[in-house]
Amino acid sequence: MFAMCSRFLQGQETDHKTVDQIRNAVKAGSELTVRILNYTKTGKPFWNMFTLAPMLDTRGQARFYVGVQVDVTAANDKSAYRQTSQDTVAGKGHQAAGLISTALQGMGMGGNAWEGIPTAIMQRKPHKAADLAYKALAAMEAAEGKLKLPHFRRVKQLGAGDVGLVDLVQLQGSEHKFAIKTLEKREMHERNKVQRVLTESQILMAVDHPFLPTVYCTLQTDTHLHFVMEFCDGGELYGLLNSQPKKRLKEAHVRFYVAEVLMALQYLHLLGFVYR
Repeated sequence: MFAMCSRFLQGQETDHKTVDQIRNAVKAGSELTVRILNYTKTGKPFWNMFTLAPMLDTRGQARFYVGVQVDVTAANDKSAYRQTSQDTVAGKGHQAAGLISTALQGMGMGGNAWEGIPTAIMQRKPHKAADLAYKALAAMEAAEGKLKLPHFRRVKQLGAGDVGLVDLVQLQGSEHKFAIKTLEKREMHERNKVQRVLTESQILMAVDHPFLPTVYCTLQTDTHLHFVMEFCDGGELYGLLNSQPKKRLKEAHVRFYVAEVLMALQYLHLLGFVYR
């Protein structure tokens, strides 16, 4: 189970000192394994081998806890609630908590979720090899060793979305313009958006297609994540649609845009990404 607290049905035989141990571990954000007598909803007692493991964020604070419960009551000795091998079961509890923790870290739910994102290194995009803006970035990277935020001059804000801002920037010493999408890491943690950002990063880094946005590289600071992207200055489809007579596109234009969208979706599906 995953939560900020764990609830158990207690009874007369429940050891309150063990309950206090669990409370103290939650307050301290520490790992714990205990054996405690709990009760089912029908009032039947059972021995519960409980392992508690905190999942920490990048600031070292517990975001939530992984709890592993194992019924260790001996089936053939109900009166005495005979305990099975505690070491074996406790080991399994620790192992299960560890596996869950590893899986959650891979989903951005624990540890430093951002360290797996390639930073300040250009992503190789073969279909952009002849693009002048791509070449300018590659030249800057070759000269400086890696790309940094000071290499870009902010021109203006292009827009704001649910989870970030998009600015128009210009590469220093050139006329090439790019769009930089900026996300605040703390906000992503607080709004539980980390996995969404990691998924977006994985997809954007992988794609190289004329009908999909191009991400050239990712830049990071301690507080923010920046995607350096292709600047598409042709506007958006909604704007084009609203500017048409009676807000309708010609059939030939519709076929053109639909074909582009279908080819982009087909490409994503071939890479293993499903657009819902």
